[in-house]
Amino acid sequence: MTWGKSREPDYPRSVARIVEALLAAGRLLDAFYAAARIPETEISDEIRASQKPRNRSLKLVAQAAARLGKIQLAIRAAHKIKDPASRAAALAAIAIGISQS
Repeated sequence: MTWGKSREPDYPRSVARIVEALLAAGRLLDAFYAAARIPETEISDEIRASQKPRNRSLKLVAQAAARLGKIQLAIRAAHKIKDPASRAAALAAIAIGISQS
């Protein structure tokens, strides 16, 4: 995976799609590393902080990790989220994931 195009406007969404593919393939740790490298995007009126590619990807990783019993990785992914409301949503997703495992 190349990080050279990280200044392109669609880069965060492209990497978010890669994270989803990695999760579908069961490559949880690779998905975490990719999600953690998604750059922060500016919050605009049409996008909530929880739907920013970085926050959404990290939440998906946290949720998948919790379902697989990888609680430390789940918490680590949630703590990478800077927005408090998005982090709380990720922690709630972890709790749901744990209860479903």
